[in-house]
Amino acid sequence: MPGFLRSVWSATVDFVPGQELQILPRESERRTVARLWQRLVFVCVMFFGPLLLLDVVSAYWLRLLLGVISISFCLSPFFAAFGVFMFYGLPGIRLDEDGLFVKAAGCARISHYLYRDVVHIRQMTASVRGRARYYLELELVDGSTWRTAQRPDWGIRFLARLAEGIKEKCGCPISPVFGIQGVQEGNLHCSA
Repeated sequence: MPGFLRSVWSATVDFVPGQELQILPRESERRTVARLWQRLVFVCVMFFGPLLLLDVVSAYWLRLLLGVISISFCLSPFFAAFGVFMFYGLPGIRLDEDGLFVKAAGCARISHYLYRDVVHIRQMTASVRGRARYYLELELVDGSTWRTAQRPDWGIRFLARLAEGIKEKCGCPISPVFGIQGVQEGNLHCSA
């Protein structure tokens, strides 16, 4: 029960703090999406249901109880909607013992790759409105790519650590490294 209540009043998508990157769960994307949407529907029913019943019920104590229930759930629809929005909106990665799970921004498809399937790691620098932005891009054996969201210069340390962690597991090269200019911008899309 405490885990359920914590999931109602908090975000259920695990994020890397301040890096616009989510840590993917061990379950399939269908199960994750279904769980997030079920949570949103449930908390909306728990919030709006008692509010709608307030006009129907005449007993004072029951009206009071329904009001307490709806007030206790008043912020939960926002947290549930935030979880659904962030799951779809942010890229995700999970490093396991045998491989990595990746999800591009804007989609729900989670792809699994063995570490030997990572061909190349790139630490990319882009110029967005005159400011340098940095991101990490993985080239995979099937020709697809995965990349993180673009981060300002304070995100370099995290992206470099992520690149080194992946390099240790797969043994592939990292090039270019941060500081190289002339990056071509492409659209983020579901790969694989």
